[in-house]
Amino acid sequence: MANRDGISSSEFISMRDDLDFAHTLMCLAVERNLSGFSFAGIRVPRTLETWQSGAEVPKEPMIAAELATFQEQLYDRIVSLAGNKRMLREIWGFNERSRPFREAELSVPKSSNKAITEMADLLNALFVQDRAWVLSILNNCVQRRMKAADAQSGIVLPFPQCSPKS
Repeated sequence: MANRDGISSSEFISMRDDLDFAHTLMCLAVERNLSGFSFAGIRVPRTLETWQSGAEVPKEPMIAAELATFQEQLYDRIVSLAGNKRMLREIWGFNERSRPFREAELSVPKSSNKAITEMADLLNALFVQDRAWVLSILNNCVQRRMKAADAQSGIVLPFPQCSPKS
């Protein structure tokens, strides 16, 4: 069965699996070595530097692509905390496969504000190295994305959750 855009339910389930796996990789990396996180060499887009929750998303034509590319750099950096090359290769594959999905969420006014707010909050949580806050944002982000995939596919599955270790 395909949705109105011609995307099959199995493609959405595959994206959902990718989202779940990337979420697991990032949570594990944060648990292993959040104190090793650094913004060195990462250029934060101006939109995120000045973002206020509820703000209007800029109408610039390439903003979604710029933010999606930044997400990829951020996800790479987060997963690299684990010190595991296989995990890093997996997140690279996820970034490539999920780019159209992430660019779409950043292009649609209904979802872009929430996605950008989560990204800005994640940057702040990483900056202060608050493990519980980082994991909470990662959980909220994957759940929001999976709800979007579910809405498109018509299939509803349980959501992943990671909790900080005591």
